[in-house]
Amino acid sequence: MKGVSELLRIDPKILLSHLERTLRDAGWHEADEEVRRKADWEGNVWENRVVWIVPRFHTYVSDLLESFVHHAVENGRYDTKVITALANVLRGCDPEFVAALPRVKPADIRVLDVNDGPAWLNEIRAPTGLTVEPLPSAGWMTIHEERLLSQTDGSHPKYVSTFQIRSLLVAPALANRSQEWPSAVDWQDGIPCLHPNEHLTIDEARIRLLDAAMSASDLAPEILPLVAVHSNGQMLYGFRQIALLHPLWLGKYGLRFEGCQLKSNNQVIARFEEWQEGYEDEVYSRELLSVGMRLVVRNDWLGTLLREAEHALVIWTSEHRVQHDEWRRTEATAETKRATYAVLVS
Repeated sequence: MKGVSELLRIDPKILLSHLERTLRDAGWHEADEEVRRKADWEGNVWENRVVWIVPRFHTYVSDLLESFVHHAVENGRYDTKVITALANVLRGCDPEFVAALPRVKPADIRVLDVNDGPAWLNEIRAPTGLTVEPLPSAGWMTIHEERLLSQTDGSHPKYVSTFQIRSLLVAPALANRSQEWPSAVDWQDGIPCLHPNEHLTIDEARIRLLDAAMSASDLAPEILPLVAVHSNGQMLYGFRQIALLHPLWLGKYGLRFEGCQLKSNNQVIARFEEWQEGYEDEVYSRELLSVGMRLVVRNDWLGTLLREAEHALVIWTSEHRVQHDEWRRTEATAETKRATYAVLVS
C-alpha cells in the first residue's frame, strides 16, 4: 500500500478510502468476514498441519488494489520506470525461483546438533578480534551470508544460531585501522531500485546490475563495495534476499550471468545460493529449521581482483547463539554473541 501510494503520488488516505467504499458498495461487513476468516483457518490448518494461509479477504483486497492501480495508470501520466516499479511492488511470485524448487542446505553447512547447551554457547565466548592472513589460492570464499539454524525439542526451537557474513575492500593504508571503516551492516550497496518496496525477481536483479555496470562509478577509492543486495518483502514467493557482485566488478571484468552464477571467460567465478529446509512441528509456528542465503566467489579470481585493485578484503563474521528452555517465554534462557574481522591479502 505504501509503495503504491508513493509511486502513484496519491495520498494513502485516498487509496484506503477507495478500498473501503468499494467494499461497502459490494455489501461487505466485518462480522461476515470474521466468519469467513475462521472458516479459512479451520478448513486448512488443523489436520493438514498448515502453518501459513492467505485468507480470501487478503486475495480480494489485493485484487481491488490492482484494479485501482490499473485505472490510475490508465488515467494518469507515468513513465515506464514508474510502471515497472509498480508491477514489482505488486508482484507475488518469481517464476525462476518456483521452477528451481526445492533448494536444500549446501553440504558444507552442518546441521545444528547440540547435546550440551552451555558448552555450545561457550564456543563463541572468545572476545572480538581482528586477524590478518593471506587469501587462500584455491577453493571458494563466502563474501555475504545470512543463515538461521534451529534445533527443536519436538515442537519448539530449543537452540537457535543466527550467522552473518559481510565483505568490504579497503586500501592497504586502512587495512589495520578498523575504526575508520564504516559499520559492517553498511558494507554492501543496494541493487538499484526506484522504490524500496519493489519485489525483484532474480532476472530483474540481473538486468539492473548489468545496466548499472555500464555507467561510470563515483565510489571512493579507499573503500570499495564488493556486493550488491536487495531484500524482498514477505509476500513475494521468491528469493527473500538477492546478493550478487557489485556492478563495479561486473563492468570491469565483463562478467555475465547464467542463472544464479557469474561467469568470466566461460568459467564460473561466483554463485548465489538460497535454501530452506522445514519448519517446526508446532502447527502455529513459522520457525524455520534451516534457512539462509550466501554469495560465494572463487579464490583465484578474487585474488586477481585484489591485486589489480590494490586493495585488501575484509570479512566480518557475526554469530548469535540462543538457548530456550521454556518456549512460553519470549526471552532467551541464555545467549552469546561474537563478531570477528579477518583482513585477507593477496
